[in-house]
Amino acid sequence: MPGAGESEVADLAAAVRDTYRAAEDSLLDVVAEEARRTWQRNLKPDRRRRSEVVDQAQAAARVGAHAARIAKRLEAQAPAVADEVTRVAAERGERAARRELDTLLGRQSRRDRGSAPGRSPELVRASRGLVDALSPAHSSILRTTRDAYRDAVADTLGPYSSGAIGREEMARRAMATLGDQGVTEFRDRAGRRWELASYVEQATRAASARVMVDSLVDRSAASGTRLFYVPDVQGECALCRPWEGEILSADGSLVGEVEVENVLTSEPMTIEVKASLAEARAAGFLHPSCRHGVSPFVPGASRPPTNTADPQGERDRERLRALERHVRHWKRREAAAFDQVGRAQAKAKVRDWQAAIRDHTKSTGLIRQPKRERVGPGVVR
Repeated sequence: MPGAGESEVADLAAAVRDTYRAAEDSLLDVVAEEARRTWQRNLKPDRRRRSEVVDQAQAAARVGAHAARIAKRLEAQAPAVADEVTRVAAERGERAARRELDTLLGRQSRRDRGSAPGRSPELVRASRGLVDALSPAHSSILRTTRDAYRDAVADTLGPYSSGAIGREEMARRAMATLGDQGVTEFRDRAGRRWELASYVEQATRAASARVMVDSLVDRSAASGTRLFYVPDVQGECALCRPWEGEILSADGSLVGEVEVENVLTSEPMTIEVKASLAEARAAGFLHPSCRHGVSPFVPGASRPPTNTADPQGERDRERLRALERHVRHWKRREAAAFDQVGRAQAKAKVRDWQAAIRDHTKSTGLIRQPKRERVGPGVVR
């Protein structure tokens, strides 16, 4: 929607994502450091198995304690974060409704200003829903972090069949695998695999987008507007493409061919209302990663878009997201590298993929978002 669209949803989600990405990379730093120490100690040929076992148990305990602190902190912060996200989303949705109705109707929309949205039962439910959505990410942190350390050092107690050189190569490969997989990957209730920060970003975007749309619809309805249209979004997904430019009703009372009054001429005009907002959502519109919203439809004043299909734009966006994942992947590889050689190789790969992003954005006109290429901004203790 022009007044409360993708960018406003994205910045709410990005702030939350950055907090979790900092946690994610703090965990990787700790696991990688403990794993490197374990490998370096056990590369010594005179190490005894008993000492190795004790050292690994102590390292695993340190990793677990760090993971538990982070999980506890994130869990404790979640309710306040969810309240703030839903509050801001509701305010933005209401402001967007007022702004768009003012543009379409002038002072007519000012007859119902009302107050800023409070903690309505709907908003409380939305906040609790976001907390519930984040909960699986928190509960997975301790288990996935411990597993990551154990997997990274699994071969340190093995025989020295290949000598020190063979063991060093095993160490490099183990640390490279740690960088590839990270330490917080988990499966959601639907069985899908996620990075911690990516899952949190998606969950936050979904919650804030829904609240913004509902707030816009409620404020518009209070001003007498019950119809809405779907604006054009560049590079829309195939699931939402059929809805662009279509008119929806807030409550389903107006569906199909409907006669309404043109606000500019006061003459009757016929429009096609495709579905209710609830029916559109049930069909996949406004799905969790959707970038769409809705705008108030005022007969005669609104101009829904036409001929908006942009499948190439969708492919270009998907390619950009893939390139960003490659950059983050190699940055994690760099953080988890066993030695300077591995770090230098990973850093070179980061530069290669960043060059690919520059080429892609230049050729497609997409805007590069360096924040999406970053790992956490700092260590969370």
